Amino acid sequence: MEKPYSLLTRACHFFPDKTALISSEKTLSFAEFSRACSALHNNFSQLGINPGDRVAILSPNSWQMLVIIHALIEYGATVSPQNTRNPANQIQQAVITISPHIIFYENSMKPLLPRGSHAICIEEFIDKLSRNHTVIPPKSEANFKKPASIIFTSGSASQPKAAVHSYENHFYSALGSQTNIPVTENDRWLLSLPLYHIGGLAISFRTFLAGGAIVIPANRDSILQNIAKFKITHISLVAAQLHRLLQQENAVPVLKKCKAILLGGSAISPALLTKAQQADLPMHCSYGSTEMSSQITATAAAARENELKTSGRVLPGREVKISPENDIYVRGETRFLGYLENGKLALPFDREGYFHTGDLGYFDAQKNLVVTGRKDNMFISGGENIQPEEIEKALVEIEGVAAAIVVAVPHAEFGQRPVSFVKWNGEPHSADKLSNLLEKKLARFKIPDSFLPWPDEIQMTELKIDRQFFKSKAADPARC
Repeated sequence: MEKPYSLLTRACHFFPDKTALISSEKTLSFAEFSRACSALHNNFSQLGINPGDRVAILSPNSWQMLVIIHALIEYGATVSPQNTRNPANQIQQAVITISPHIIFYENSMKPLLPRGSHAICIEEFIDKLSRNHTVIPPKSEANFKKPASIIFTSGSASQPKAAVHSYENHFYSALGSQTNIPVTENDRWLLSLPLYHIGGLAISFRTFLAGGAIVIPANRDSILQNIAKFKITHISLVAAQLHRLLQQENAVPVLKKCKAILLGGSAISPALLTKAQQADLPMHCSYGSTEMSSQITATAAAARENELKTSGRVLPGREVKISPENDIYVRGETRFLGYLENGKLALPFDREGYFHTGDLGYFDAQKNLVVTGRKDNMFISGGENIQPEEIEKALVEIEGVAAAIVVAVPHAEFGQRPVSFVKWNGEPHSADKLSNLLEKKLARFKIPDSFLPWPDEIQMTELKIDRQFFKSKAADPARC
């Protein structure tokens, strides 16, 4: 397989005048992006930042944030974008975990800064850029294997963990994606996901590899407005986003102008797939993880509905093994270095180098991966195993159900029983009607004891739903 190299250096050499970054405030060519990074390198030295130091960033997506991220990576530092949606105490815990030399923050994020932290405002720092625009030297092969970024896992079923990636991980992640979802120097990928998420950060490596542009959307505009305004060719979405988009008038003509719509993060309902297929949208369904630097598998272009019900085939640079118990194990060039714990790298791999994802699944006859659920979501009720994702899949197949989450609650007789939260499009069905519809698809012991309203505070804007939140809601006697 191709040896890694600095994607920015290569893009600057082959596409110096092509657009690297587009936002409402700024447009940078690859040559300009490279010069901005070089100027920042001089300022990093003045701040006492050395190659190998860890640096945190607390900022919503912006062109300044993207430049600083890649400047730090090219410099040899390890960058860790923080989840700006987290409360202050969780940000404090994340900062303690990575113990950064310095924190770069966007001005509106200042109240969330941990007390006593060494922090610098991004806007002020960028304004004071050095005028010494030296050329970025190519990264040595040894540097490609060193830590380049720390991205926290979603923590959908447990506490978020600090996953450490090398530049090599990001490089091969982009390379494998390019074989399935090609990007050219004339394409534009909308940054519709946060840079603190691996799915957002990975977009920049994909565009750098191909000489395409990454577009930072205008927050005041909708996704559809941004697609039309910036002539977007590629976009990453979660199922809930696509569902909302397809409810809007004139959405289909706008979305059809894209070359690729990459869906990830959660299961996609058959109704949504059918609607997207009928609209002839260029969809790719995928399975990925923070630990594998974003995509692991993805469906091919022009995939039929049966294939889109799967997560597609394994991409280059990744290996997937299914255990006898249907556990999904992964390894390859995109596999992360490990978790940062107590200042040291923890290596959660087996003897063969596989990472045990905690997901369950199998390969179909066409070698497409089918993910059936999370191992740690399964619970026992009256001696029977219950996989929440199986019930959720049955629920979202019911007309009018937009989303469903199933969790276990304590039960005096059976130990645990399932309850479901249901998000509706239009008028909700009665509990009796839902139960009757589910009886046609599920064993009786799998039918939830109750159907609860979807919490108002959950907007489904994240790639993954926080199951712990739903468990706490279900355990509350007030039940929402």
